[in-house]
Amino acid sequence: MGDVVIKNNTFTNNVRDLVLGTNSPGGDTTQDETANFDIVLFGNTAMKVVNNSSSEADEANRTEIIDSKYLVELNYYEGTNVEKTEDGTGLVVDASSDDFDIVSSLEELEQNTEVDSLFIDYGSYSITINKEDIKDDLTNTITDLSLSVGQSTTTDGLLEYAKDGNVFIKTNVSGELPATKVVLGLNLIEYANKKVNLYYFNTDTNELEFVNTVTFDENGNADVALEHYSEYVLSLNDLTLNEDIENPSTNDNVITYVVLGIVAVVGIAGTLVYLKKSKLN
Repeated sequence: MGDVVIKNNTFTNNVRDLVLGTNSPGGDTTQDETANFDIVLFGNTAMKVVNNSSSEADEANRTEIIDSKYLVELNYYEGTNVEKTEDGTGLVVDASSDDFDIVSSLEELEQNTEVDSLFIDYGSYSITINKEDIKDDLTNTITDLSLSVGQSTTTDGLLEYAKDGNVFIKTNVSGELPATKVVLGLNLIEYANKKVNLYYFNTDTNELEFVNTVTFDENGNADVALEHYSEYVLSLNDLTLNEDIENPSTNDNVITYVVLGIVAVVGIAGTLVYLKKSKLN
């Protein structure tokens, strides 16, 4: 993937960990450009990369701190710094960065022929959008794909399910997604090695609708495909069962017993009459 690969290193508090280019510039003197080669970083702790091809006199302005949690393709000659998934097929963006924008990220995905998906890192969860699922028109789609995941809810229709370890997924906005579906990446260690029911909360009927069964791996990781943003519930139980049994009132019981008694008496009387006639014959 590149001329130089640096991975799985632990860097301490060094002044500089990697230096690219020629001698350090002085003043505003422009140094020779760094040779055109790629550097691939992966699995390293935060490292200080100094680009001495820059004309910046202050080394701090020539230094970039890179935490290669993901695969980083770095090329100062071309001015690129691209983060990708471990297999190199997905473009990675950090949702917490100041310049994050979902539409521009999707446009970059469409233009990049080396990747086929966009992986948005939200920290405690992720959203993945496949290139083939991106809608043609993004002008009216929602640009906030953040959501909350937890065992509490403030939605009236869901309060009764806030028990038994159920997990609620609540999207922060509603509207048209920029793709036909997005894939929510979850890590819930309490669901490790378990199959969990996913339910969609229909706000029109105020009822839960079964979507599918989600299988979590041994580390509690699972992918959940969402075709629209709303509220969802994950549960080990069948929440669509109607456990409310309507008990008849006391008056209804009395009437029932009276009717059954009358039927029984009539039945006995009919039997006696039949036997009497049979005997006479």
